[in-house]
Amino acid sequence: MSIREIIRRFAQGLPLEGGKEALYDYQENEPDDPDRLVKNPLTMDLSEMEDEIEITNTKLKEARETATAKQAEQKRAERLKKEEAAKEEAAYQKELAKRRRLANDLKSNNTP
Repeated sequence: MSIREIIRRFAQGLPLEGGKEALYDYQENEPDDPDRLVKNPLTMDLSEMEDEIEITNTKLKEARETATAKQAEQKRAERLKKEEAAKEEAAYQKELAKRRRLANDLKSNNTP
C-alpha cells in the first residue's frame, strides 16, 4: 500500500490493514454528498456516529414536517372546495325560491 493510499484511508477513517472490510463506492467517490447512504458504522468513531444520527434525525423531522404540511394543505383545499360547493348550492336554492315565488305571483295574478 502506497503512502498516498495510507493517508487517504486515514483521512477517511478507513482501516489501514489489508482492507478486509467491505468498502462501497459511494464512500470513496462522494464522501460529502448529503444524499449518500449511511457510512459503514464499523469505520466510524463515536462522534461520527452521533453526527450521522443527528443528520438522520434532522432529515426525518423535515420529512415529517413536509408530510404534515402537505396533509394540512390537502385538508384546507378540501374544506375550501366544500365551502364553495355549499355557497353555490345556497345561491342556487335562493334563486330557485325566488323563481318559484315569481311563478306563484304570476299564477295568482292571472287567475280570475
